[in-house]
Amino acid sequence: MLALFVGLLACGPQATSTSTSTFEQVAVDYGTICAKDVEDSLSCWGDAVEDVPTERVRDFDLAWDGGCAVLEHGAARCWSSSGDSHPYAEITEAWYAEVALSSAPLACWNPETGPVDCVLGSSHDIEDWAPPTTHLAAIDGGYSGFCGLDDAGEITCWGGFRVHSPRLPELERPIQKVVAGFDAVCALDAAGHVACEDGRGRESWSPDTCPPGDASKVCRDVAMGDMPMGLGLGDTVCVVAADGRAACEDTCSHPPDDSVLRGPFRAISQGYIGRGPVACAALEDGGLTCWGVREYDGTEDGPCIVGGPEDMFD
Repeated sequence: MLALFVGLLACGPQATSTSTSTFEQVAVDYGTICAKDVEDSLSCWGDAVEDVPTERVRDFDLAWDGGCAVLEHGAARCWSSSGDSHPYAEITEAWYAEVALSSAPLACWNPETGPVDCVLGSSHDIEDWAPPTTHLAAIDGGYSGFCGLDDAGEITCWGGFRVHSPRLPELERPIQKVVAGFDAVCALDAAGHVACEDGRGRESWSPDTCPPGDASKVCRDVAMGDMPMGLGLGDTVCVVAADGRAACEDTCSHPPDDSVLRGPFRAISQGYIGRGPVACAALEDGGLTCWGVREYDGTEDGPCIVGGPEDMFD
């Protein structure tokens, strides 16, 4: 089901960097790349770059027609790649700590206290997508739904996911991070191990970089690309190992120079640009490195492009 992870080399030149900013959060999705630096400023490349907030932001996410951010003091702000009114704009008078978007379209906003607040686009019944009524410590949006962590570090999902309580018993509690994909969920536990489960609860797997039970292999971050199944990819996973090296499924199975994965990186994201999978990672000493394939025919990789975020676009 899943391709082998690539790279994880300990030698070679420093990964490509196009900025001196030190980024701590990065997102790749639907033709746009955005990153938040340690000063809480947001930078974007690609389709949805108009009307990106210039204020300091606490959190942000990307979706099919733009993105949304939580500003420094908790106000919500959304922007659209088309220039039209964003479907999530009605929420902008509320105050939040975190935002997650799905291609449903649906936006969920997480306050510091109280339950998650979700705003629906025109194509779904909100009752079928109702979030948990209790507070969540963190949330993440995938292609067809959302997952979050409750205050005890357990996973809960809602929306299009058929399994609303992924168990992943091989992971230690409390779970530290959960990420939602096309129809699957992955989680990072306190010991630095990653495990994943498909949305039907029928299959689970772990990346070779940091499988549960192996104390010698641990990770610091995990990301899940919610690639459309029409591309022949589906759920794919990227991780950052404890030493800062990156490993990804399906994103350039044979990059021209595997040393670009060496980093060291602090955070990673995976999505698609055009019709191909792209990953971007934030370097510890500043800048972003991206690698991917602009066109994917479902059978083999096209030319692998490596560079900064601006290099992922024609």
